[in-house]
Amino acid sequence: MVKIVVDSTCDLSKEQIERLDITVVPLSVRFDDDEYLDSVTINNEEFYEKLILTGDDMPTTSQPSPKSFEKVFKEYVDKGDDVVAILVSSKLSGTLQSAFNAKMEVSEDKIYLVDSRIASFGTYLLISEACKLRDEGKSASEIVIKIEHMIKNLKLYVCLNTLKYLVYGGRISKATGVVGTMLNINPILEAVDGELVQSGKVRGKKLSYKFMLEKVKDDIDTSYPVSFGHAHAHKAIKDFESFMLEHVDIKDKETVSIGPTVGTYSGPGAIGIAYIKKEEK
Repeated sequence: MVKIVVDSTCDLSKEQIERLDITVVPLSVRFDDDEYLDSVTINNEEFYEKLILTGDDMPTTSQPSPKSFEKVFKEYVDKGDDVVAILVSSKLSGTLQSAFNAKMEVSEDKIYLVDSRIASFGTYLLISEACKLRDEGKSASEIVIKIEHMIKNLKLYVCLNTLKYLVYGGRISKATGVVGTMLNINPILEAVDGELVQSGKVRGKKLSYKFMLEKVKDDIDTSYPVSFGHAHAHKAIKDFESFMLEHVDIKDKETVSIGPTVGTYSGPGAIGIAYIKKEEK
């Protein structure tokens, strides 16, 4: 059998994890002296409550140890299974390196590591396709070939509600962050080559919807599912989904709640969309 392993930056709920039948290796987030396992010992609601109340002493995040992956890999390999691990972009985290170190200890032949070159709700599209192929009886190598092809066409846009957490992460200067907040500017980030880069700036949520629609509408391959993501923004994501569904023929969608690790850098209020773009002719 093929087992699908992911890390907790995929941000899938317990219900989504059970439905897909996948194994999640958690990252950790630390507030001062208190360390939590992402979505294990702290849930999304608890995390954002703490984050909102935090002053300048922001939380930090840590990748899983090689031992964490080694335990999971060994359990499956010892049973004769192959493992396909779909992990957060190597440009955003050292998680893939930890998994590689574990692979070298357990089995070089039966463990396949995939650099998703993305994070959070974008990863859902890869994971769901991998699970579909697994259930169809495809081999680990066949699954990896298809997923790596999808990665080349995977697009993600996310609109942030505040620049505060970009300042904390060193993405922009403190002066720019202060000015942007005063002007009600929402930065829109795009996943490019495994990193998040600024795609645009708008003033207000409604303009952010229109901005992302213009990026998506002629680019999207609607034969694939679409994933919407939000960071503690339940009403905003419903409004955004409704807006997009009015203008784009989306046949299958999933909503993902951005969890503690990714939420540390996005901050609350972020909303976004991930999809597979049309093949270039």
